[in-house]
Amino acid sequence: MLRSLQRDHILDTVTGILDYGRHTPAWQFVGRGGSPFYEPDQVIESDLDGLIGDELEDLKALASRCPDLPIVSLTALPENSTMAEVSHDNRAIGRMGAEYLLGLGFARFAFFTSQQELGGQGRLEGFRQTVEAAGRPCLTRFVPEVIEEGSPSDRVLIRQWIEELPKPIAIMTFLDYMARLSVNAAVDLGLRVPDEVAVLGVNNNAWTSVMAVLPVSSVKLNLRQLGYAAAEALDVMMQQGTRPPPRTLPPIGVVTRQSTDITLVDDPLIRRATSYIRDHVAEGLRVENVLDELGVSRSTLVNRMKAATGQTTQQAIRRAQIEKAKQMLVATEMTMERIAHACGFECQPRLNEAFKRLVGMTPGQFRLLRTRDGTN
Repeated sequence: MLRSLQRDHILDTVTGILDYGRHTPAWQFVGRGGSPFYEPDQVIESDLDGLIGDELEDLKALASRCPDLPIVSLTALPENSTMAEVSHDNRAIGRMGAEYLLGLGFARFAFFTSQQELGGQGRLEGFRQTVEAAGRPCLTRFVPEVIEEGSPSDRVLIRQWIEELPKPIAIMTFLDYMARLSVNAAVDLGLRVPDEVAVLGVNNNAWTSVMAVLPVSSVKLNLRQLGYAAAEALDVMMQQGTRPPPRTLPPIGVVTRQSTDITLVDDPLIRRATSYIRDHVAEGLRVENVLDELGVSRSTLVNRMKAATGQTTQQAIRRAQIEKAKQMLVATEMTMERIAHACGFECQPRLNEAFKRLVGMTPGQFRLLRTRDGTN
C-alpha cells in the first residue's frame, strides 16, 4: 500500500503504519519485491484499496488518474487537493530550531531551503518569525530545486553561500542532508564549526550525522507517529468514504551534536553567562545567580546580554528551562510537578504559564501530541 518515502523516513514511518495495521484485521500490506513499496506505474496496474506516499508530484498525478483511490500524503498539500494530509507541523519545526539557536546566543541567522518544497516554506516562516520576534535578522537562501547530494554543482553553490554569509552565524536547513553539505562546505572553507558557523538540520537522520565531516545537530521528528496517523486517516477514507481534515504533528525536540555544541557569542562575558545558564538551569536559577557567578552589575549584564543575543537574561533562563522541559516531556513519564521542579520552576502552574507563553500550548498538550496513539 505504501509507494515510497524519502530514504531517511522509511523505517520509523513504516513501523508506525504497521503498528496501526496490526490492530486492523481487514488490512493486508502488499508491495513488490518483498517490500510495501510501489512505483507510480505499478499503482495504476494494481488493485489497491488505499495508498500512502510522500512524493507530491507523483501523488497528484495518481490522484488525477485514479480519482476513486483513497490517498494520504505525508507532505503538505495545496488547499484544493482531494487527498488527505498527515504531515509534520513545519512552522513548529522552524520555531523550535530558531528557539534552540537563539538559546545558544547567536546574533545572526540564516535558513536554507528549496523553492519547490511546501514544507520548506512553512519551516522558513516559523524560523524567520521567531528570529525576528527576538530582534534578530534572518537571511534566506533558496535552493533553485531539490538538491541532489552527489551533485558537484550543488556543493559549489552551498560553499559559495556559506562563504558570503556574515560570521559568526547560525544556519538552519530544510533537511539534514542540506545541513551536512553546509557543515562540509564550512570545514572546506577553513571555518570553525560551530564557532563561526553553527548548523542545524531536520529529521535526525543517523546516516547524515555519520557521513558529515562533523556530526550534525537536528530537529527530531515523530516519524513513527506520522505513519500511525497516516494509516488511521487512510482507514477512515477506505471505511467511510470521507476525507478527514488535515493533521499536522509537532516535532519532538533538538538532538545536539558537534555542529552546534558550543554556546557562541562575540562577547566573552555573555558566552560565560549562557554557558552557566545551560549548565545550571535545573537549579531554580535566577538572574542574581548569574550575576554572582560573573561578578558584574545587573546593568552591565542586561546591556551586554541584550546587545549580544537580543534577549534579556531572564528570557535566556526561561528559554533554557522550556527546552529542558520539552525534552523531559517526550523522553520521560515523570509527572508535571516533578518536571517543573527538575526544570527550575517553583511549581507546576509556573511551568504551565511559561510553557504556554513560549510554545503556544500547555505541557500536557505538548506531551499528548507526541504520545497520541501510543507511537512516541
